[in-house]
Amino acid sequence: MNGFGETDSGPMIDERIAKFLAEHHVLTLATTVDDVPHCSSLFYAYLPEQNLFAVTSAGNTWHVAQLQRNARVAAAVVLETKLVGKVQGLQVRGRMYRP
Repeated sequence: MNGFGETDSGPMIDERIAKFLAEHHVLTLATTVDDVPHCSSLFYAYLPEQNLFAVTSAGNTWHVAQLQRNARVAAAVVLETKLVGKVQGLQVRGRMYRP
């Protein structure tokens, strides 16, 4: 199950995934330009009506510089645990843009 579907008003998300995202507030963002990958941690707000993540960042960061050249990203939101085999999380990929 990928957790996503389609409605007349656009994409819908599985309630369990929306609940998980509402309970957490930090994601790991992966960017890349010219085969130079970079990861950064960002605070986020998840907007379920649009199925979007909203983040803020300083304009002089490496990931913002990379995003200006390549808007394709991947991200992960992970529940930290000390129990091996009990890692829960969500991985996504898409494009970032300024509204």
